[in-house]
Amino acid sequence: MKKLIGKIIIAVIILAAVVVGGTGLFIGLFLGIIAGLVFLTIGKTDFTVAYIKPFGTIFLNLMKLLVHLQMVLFHLLTDQ
Repeated sequence: MKKLIGKIIIAVIILAAVVVGGTGLFIGLFLGIIAGLVFLTIGKTDFTVAYIKPFGTIFLNLMKLLVHLQMVLFHLLTDQ
Protein backbone atom coordinates (compact mmCIF):
# COMPACT_ATOMS: atom_id res chain seq x y z
CA MET A 1 0.00 0.00 0.00
CA LYS A 2 2.87 2.39 0.83
CA LYS A 3 4.46 1.81 -2.59
CA LEU A 4 1.15 2.46 -4.36
CA ILE A 5 0.62 5.75 -2.52
CA GLY A 6 4.19 6.79 -3.33
CA LYS A 7 3.70 6.05 -7.03
CA ILE A 8 0.42 7.99 -7.08
CA ILE A 9 2.08 11.00 -5.43
CA ILE A 10 4.96 10.90 -7.93
CA ALA A 11 2.53 10.67 -10.86
CA VAL A 12 0.51 13.64 -9.61
CA ILE A 13 3.66 15.76 -9.12
CA ILE A 14 4.95 14.97 -12.61
CA LEU A 15 1.54 15.58 -14.21
CA ALA A 16 1.18 18.93 -12.44
CA ALA A 17 4.67 19.99 -13.54
CA VAL A 18 3.96 19.10 -17.16
CA VAL A 19 0.52 20.71 -17.32
CA VAL A 20 1.30 23.89 -15.40
CA GLY A 21 4.94 24.47 -16.28
CA GLY A 22 5.16 22.95 -19.73
CA THR A 23 3.54 25.76 -21.71
CA GLY A 24 5.31 28.54 -19.84
CA LEU A 25 8.60 26.72 -20.19
CA PHE A 26 8.36 26.57 -23.98
CA ILE A 27 7.19 30.18 -24.22
CA GLY A 28 10.16 31.27 -22.11
CA LEU A 29 12.49 29.13 -24.22
CA PHE A 30 11.38 30.74 -27.48
CA LEU A 31 11.41 34.27 -26.01
CA GLY A 32 14.93 33.63 -24.71
CA ILE A 33 16.12 32.49 -28.12
CA ILE A 34 14.59 35.56 -29.77
CA ALA A 35 16.09 37.91 -27.16
CA GLY A 36 19.50 36.27 -27.55
CA LEU A 37 19.42 36.71 -31.31
CA VAL A 38 18.33 40.35 -30.96
CA PHE A 39 21.13 41.14 -28.48
CA LEU A 40 23.62 39.36 -30.72
CA THR A 41 22.63 41.36 -33.80
CA ILE A 42 22.72 44.74 -32.03
CA GLY A 43 26.06 43.97 -30.40
CA LYS A 44 25.04 43.86 -26.74
CA THR A 45 26.88 40.65 -25.86
CA ASP A 46 28.61 42.20 -22.83
CA PHE A 47 25.23 43.20 -21.38
CA THR A 48 23.90 39.72 -22.01
CA VAL A 49 26.83 38.01 -20.30
CA ALA A 50 26.85 40.39 -17.33
CA TYR A 51 23.13 40.70 -16.58
CA ILE A 52 21.12 37.96 -18.29
CA LYS A 53 23.42 34.92 -18.08
CA PRO A 54 23.18 34.64 -14.25
CA PHE A 55 19.39 34.26 -14.51
CA GLY A 56 19.85 31.46 -17.04
CA THR A 57 22.32 29.73 -14.74
CA ILE A 58 19.91 30.00 -11.81
CA PHE A 59 17.07 28.65 -13.98
CA LEU A 60 19.09 25.64 -15.13
CA ASN A 61 20.20 24.88 -11.58
CA LEU A 62 16.57 24.98 -10.42
CA MET A 63 15.57 22.57 -13.20
CA LYS A 64 18.33 20.17 -12.11
CA LEU A 65 17.15 20.51 -8.51
CA LEU A 66 13.60 19.58 -9.50
CA VAL A 67 14.77 16.49 -11.35
CA HIS A 68 16.99 15.32 -8.51
CA LEU A 69 14.33 16.10 -5.91
CA GLN A 70 11.82 13.89 -7.71
CA MET A 71 14.34 11.06 -7.96
CA VAL A 72 15.20 11.23 -4.26
CA LEU A 73 11.53 11.46 -3.29
CA PHE A 74 10.70 8.46 -5.46
CA HIS A 75 13.46 6.37 -3.93
CA LEU A 76 12.46 7.34 -0.40
CA LEU A 77 8.80 6.53 -0.96
CA THR A 78 9.36 3.24 -2.77
CA ASP A 79 12.16 1.90 -0.55
CA GLN A 80 14.49 1.13 -3.46
